[in-house]
Amino acid sequence: MVKRHIQKLLQDSSVKFVTTMIDFYGLPDNFPSQENLPIASCYSQVTHLENAFEQDIGYQSQRFSAYLQLHEFEAMLFVAPDKIAQMFPDLNKTKQLVAIKEAFASPEEINNSRQTALSKRILSLFPGYRKPLYGTLIALDIGLDHIRSECSHFNQWLTKLEGLGTA
Repeated sequence: MVKRHIQKLLQDSSVKFVTTMIDFYGLPDNFPSQENLPIASCYSQVTHLENAFEQDIGYQSQRFSAYLQLHEFEAMLFVAPDKIAQMFPDLNKTKQLVAIKEAFASPEEINNSRQTALSKRILSLFPGYRKPLYGTLIALDIGLDHIRSECSHFNQWLTKLEGLGTA
């Protein structure tokens, strides 16, 4: 479904650039090149899948760039665990959130199964968490510069997008 929409957009000559923001976590088994995912770091894996996705779309041009968010949107929120906890002040879960973050080299690396997905970790601590509302408010509170400083894959994508205006 997504492939068809992207290809249609790229057929429109007035469209200057198309990109995606799809969670790496939970990609379907039939996602391009998923069957030969390298046994490597999550960064190598996501690059492998992004390249395969671009090839699958069939437009190897400067007008399309696949981006897969490692692992979920919530990776950006784990840049500042205290900001997540501040949304739910009565629950006092800052220490648990900090412990999750400190177990990994980067917030983008937090995940290793469907049971430990970032959103599920947050929901286990804060049952009232709703991504569209709280995720947005927390990300705004953290700020883009702070998120970019700790999420290198996300930062690379934004840098690429920013470079479009200079070409």
